[in-house]
Amino acid sequence: EWRVVFEHAQRRGIALHVVLNETEPANRRWLDGGAEGDDLLTPPRRLFYRELVARFADLPAIKWNLSEESVFRGPQAIALAGYLAALDWADHPIAVHNPADWFGPLEDVLGRPEFSMTAIQYQPDEAGALVEAWRANSERAGRPWVVELDENRPAQEGLTPDNAGALRKTVLYDALFSGAGGVEWYLGYHDLPVGGDLNVEDFRTRADMWAYAAYARRFLEENTPFWLMAPADDLLSGEAADFGGGEVLALPGAVYAIYLPSAAQPATLAAPDGDYTLRWYDPRTGQFAGSPRPLAATGGALALGAPPADATSDWVALVTATAYVAPTPAAYP
Repeated sequence: EWRVVFEHAQRRGIALHVVLNETEPANRRWLDGGAEGDDLLTPPRRLFYRELVARFADLPAIKWNLSEESVFRGPQAIALAGYLAALDWADHPIAVHNPADWFGPLEDVLGRPEFSMTAIQYQPDEAGALVEAWRANSERAGRPWVVELDENRPAQEGLTPDNAGALRKTVLYDALFSGAGGVEWYLGYHDLPVGGDLNVEDFRTRADMWAYAAYARRFLEENTPFWLMAPADDLLSGEAADFGGGEVLALPGAVYAIYLPSAAQPATLAAPDGDYTLRWYDPRTGQFAGSPRPLAATGGALALGAPPADATSDWVALVTATAYVAPTPAAYP
């Protein structure tokens, strides 16, 4: 039955985030029988990992996560990930999740070859800063990670039918334009019919965010070589400070994707002198607005001006050098 569900998800372009353990002690001890020390590779846990790999590793988009809010010590996590990696012939990424406001589990495995991705619990207004920090931390450690966010706090609220607009500004674009590999959404604790983390029955209650996320993904995939770009917020100045100010994802001198949570103040982009084209993208509708506008950078600065409509709303500015030649895009299902 799970195979039917998983195959359907994959056909719909949904990646599988497979969490192998809960943090609560009773769940944690199901597979190790109360074992102490670093050796948690008991026969039941080995069998569990082997079953999952045998049944599902042929599916193309899976992330294995050792534990929700992991309290495994570093040597334990490394041993578990090493055993799982040795089994997984398809080499799916392995991650470990952090408890609230504590990043010890990630620090313990920095630079380890067994880990290639994150699963980060976070405060919404820290989303972009955490993405940039863990990109930098993992790169310095010699094993760059794909940084993903997956549990937006506070625990009681999460993503609701009413806060998608605010989280679009504080999390979605903040994270993606900081170089995140992806953003998942935690639904909080809510009674039905809204439902939450433990009891949601209708995912259409969060339809606004699914649309906003699709628009953001489409913008990056269809208009930028995002896989070559990196966060570069210091290139932007003068913008409104709402929701922490603007975010810049850049291939310097070629392509700049700029997110403005508020376009109420004209912003300036630091860019090499030359000719560029500016297009404005509406993150609420997933459409470009107005006509492309030629701009010239002089003195290392490019004035973005105002968007074609309500400047108090959020906007994305796409700035492309006239001489830029787009690479062949990656293939997506």
